[in-house]
Amino acid sequence: MLKAQNGPVPEVKQLTNAVLNAKRKLNGPPLLTTTDLHERLKADFVELTSETAAQDGDPAITAAVASSFPNAQRLTCYYHMKKQVQKRMGSKKVPKNRRNAILEEIKSLQLSCSDPIFSSAARRLLQRWKQLGLKTFARYFTKAWVQGPLRFRYEGAALGTVSTNNGLESLHGRIKRCGRRWRSDRS
Repeated sequence: MLKAQNGPVPEVKQLTNAVLNAKRKLNGPPLLTTTDLHERLKADFVELTSETAAQDGDPAITAAVASSFPNAQRLTCYYHMKKQVQKRMGSKKVPKNRRNAILEEIKSLQLSCSDPIFSSAARRLLQRWKQLGLKTFARYFTKAWVQGPLRFRYEGAALGTVSTNNGLESLHGRIKRCGRRWRSDRS
């Protein structure tokens, strides 16, 4: 692995790379787990910090971002939030004839330019939905998108940052296809 009999003590980055190289020789190209990614980030980017980190809400990505950047505000991609809301509308008893209007209201909420404006607008919107008899949906939306860890998906959550991570998602899709191809070649 490392030829450091009487030489200087290797640094963390050198040890990490040596272990990864040994694993690669033994098992072939690695599939990174969130733990591996976290360790590589720590080894390669000791000084790396971030005030914000955009993500799609996937539990594994959320865990990796939280462990790698514990102090970063975790921004949620608006596109992915909208897709999740659309999936949940049926199970949360939103009538089909109201769904487009609700999505438009969420789109307006997305344009909030500060935390106080978002909080005020969300509170009013949730009250309106409850008055319309959409209590189940309002509870879901509150828990997931107003109070939960994925709430930072509006424009004012971190001014000057992007609202979606679609460019990264495109790259992620290519990586996943390569991983699937690699696994099928090995079996």
